[in-house]
Amino acid sequence: MRSHWVLGIVLVSLLASASALAQSDEDVANAKAKYEEGKTAYRLGKFDEAIAAWKQAYELKSDPIFLYNIAQAYREAKDYEQAAFFYRSYLNETQNPEDRKVIEQRITEMEELLEMERDREGPAPGDPEPTQPEPPPVVAPITAPPAADTGEPAAGGRGLKVAGIVTGGAGVVLIATGVAFGVSSRSDQDDVQAAIDSGTAWTQELQDKEDSGRSKAAIANVTLGIGIAAAIGGGVLYYLGVRRDDVEVTPTGPTGGVGATFTLRY
Repeated sequence: MRSHWVLGIVLVSLLASASALAQSDEDVANAKAKYEEGKTAYRLGKFDEAIAAWKQAYELKSDPIFLYNIAQAYREAKDYEQAAFFYRSYLNETQNPEDRKVIEQRITEMEELLEMERDREGPAPGDPEPTQPEPPPVVAPITAPPAADTGEPAAGGRGLKVAGIVTGGAGVVLIATGVAFGVSSRSDQDDVQAAIDSGTAWTQELQDKEDSGRSKAAIANVTLGIGIAAAIGGGVLYYLGVRRDDVEVTPTGPTGGVGATFTLRY
């Protein structure tokens, strides 16, 4: 009689084990189906659907690879906080993973991106508003004191006279230089003409002297022209400087601006 009880217990145990094995195989099959479903959604860019499918697959079969896939999907969806969470879960559930360094770098990357995202969004609701810096103190502009009226004419006339003397002097120097080049050019031309008149054969030396005479003549013309213009300009500037006392500066216009009235007496 006792043997019948023992046999019955053994049979019940065997049936329970078979049922558990059958259930485990069914979960594995369903987990594989969910994995394929998530993979298809991931490739189509439907990251939310991929995440949901792989979470269901992990509930059926707690394989850490599903956690890694979920982290990848969150990363592609730019949910950096959840991506970092599931990368960490993958490391915690995996014994000595070969890709630990890579995953740790991913976690660091997610944290940096999350921090940048928070900085762009600004302070969270309820956070105190940042205090505005106090404006700098207003400083009155520094103005120069008005010039004292000494009764002396402005220094402009003196400057004009000095400029006239310098310009006129430069003109005289240029005129003298032009005259010197003109004389030298004339001398070269006379030497060439004398050689021609005496029937001397044409040589390179004569050619060089003729070219030199022409160059000197051109320089003489230019310097004489500039010198004469400078001398005349210097004289005009000096004359204006002498007459500077006859230039009056008076306020003009509705805004009180400064204008100038020139009165030249001859």
